Amino acid sequence: MTQTDSYEISPAELAEKLKNSGSIVLLDVRTPEEYAAGHLADVLLLPVQELSGETLSGIGLGEDAKNKNIVVYCRTGVRSARAYTMMSSWGYANVKNLSGGITRWQSENYPITE
Repeated sequence: MTQTDSYEISPAELAEKLKNSGSIVLLDVRTPEEYAAGHLADVLLLPVQELSGETLSGIGLGEDAKNKNIVVYCRTGVRSARAYTMMSSWGYANVKNLSGGITRWQSENYPITE
């Protein structure tokens, strides 16, 4: 089992939360091309290089979403760690980074959508 930091959520933990709670917002911070190749179901796309308070508001994650449970992910977890840091600094209180990104998600045999 890979160690996860406090700001991270493992694929197993995320899969369990998605199964038991419909109140998690998934945010893919990869490029549109990466997204098109496969992504988690019911996810919002906002590439990390476009991440700002304004663009978050534009996809429905503005001020009123700052207490929502949000999980960010990218391919391996590096870009989403950056997104986590940015969003936390803007007051998003319940953001988690998917540990290992979609690469780890798939390697642990969780489904993706194309």
